[in-house]
Amino acid sequence: MDGRRHRPDGRSPLAPWLLPAAAARTLRGISQFASNSWHFLLHRRQIVWRVLLLFGIGSAGSPAFFSAVRFQPTKVLVFLGFGPMPILAQAIRIASG
Repeated sequence: MDGRRHRPDGRSPLAPWLLPAAAARTLRGISQFASNSWHFLLHRRQIVWRVLLLFGIGSAGSPAFFSAVRFQPTKVLVFLGFGPMPILAQAIRIASG
C-alpha cells in the first residue's frame, strides 16, 4: 500500500473539490455504471432471472398505472402511509419464515 486511502465504493473524495458539481455527478454516474456492469458480469450465474423479469414488469407497469390514476395525497396521508412501512416489512419477514 502506498498510504492512500482506498474507498471500497469507488468514489473519489477529491472529485467535488476538483470538478464542478454537474461534472462530478456525471463522473460519479459513469464510474457507478462501470462498477455495476462489472458486478453484473461477475455474478450473472447467480442471478435469479425470473425475479428480475417480475421486477422489470412491475417497474414498467408502475409508471403506466400512476399515469392513468390521478391521486394527490395530502401530507398527512403520506406520513401515515410511510410510517408503518418498517413495521409491516418486519412482520412480512417474520411471517414468511
